[in-house]
Amino acid sequence: MIKKIIMIIILFSVFISNINDKEVIVDTTLVLSANEMSNEDIAHESDVDLMISQINKSLNSDLTEKGNEIVNYSLELGVDPYLITAIILHETGCSYNCSNLVKKCNNVGGMKGNSCGGYILFSSLDEGILKMIENIKYNYIDKGLDTPSKIGVKYASSTSWANKIENYINEIKSK
Repeated sequence: MIKKIIMIIILFSVFISNINDKEVIVDTTLVLSANEMSNEDIAHESDVDLMISQINKSLNSDLTEKGNEIVNYSLELGVDPYLITAIILHETGCSYNCSNLVKKCNNVGGMKGNSCGGYILFSSLDEGILKMIENIKYNYIDKGLDTPSKIGVKYASSTSWANKIENYINEIKSK
């Protein structure tokens, strides 16, 4: 999404003019180059690329190379991609080999339901990732539960959950 915003294509005009009795159609398109982007836009794109790289280095098995989706969906919803990835890794085991919940149900968040052995079945991994991020956004972040410690009180029965998530976040950022 960020790259799409930065690489805005503006169609100025398509116009028809008569030159020597011949009709000429001219399409004038402007693509913003790196020189026309602000330093803030370039720095932000660099930060996003770094996040995607760090997250991809942390994901294995079925979630290999899903960092782009995790980062972009998270940023679109205003959620920390590192937090989301840490929860996904904790819930799925995808830092090594993903659980059957991921493999059979495309469920990366351990979201309960009735369609897949007591869990929600998603049609694709991308849908499962998006729905997991939406769950964290709407049921936790928007209610002021915006850190692992605050989320853990509602999300997990384990008192060590928040520490495990913090450890994952630190591990991801170190890559």
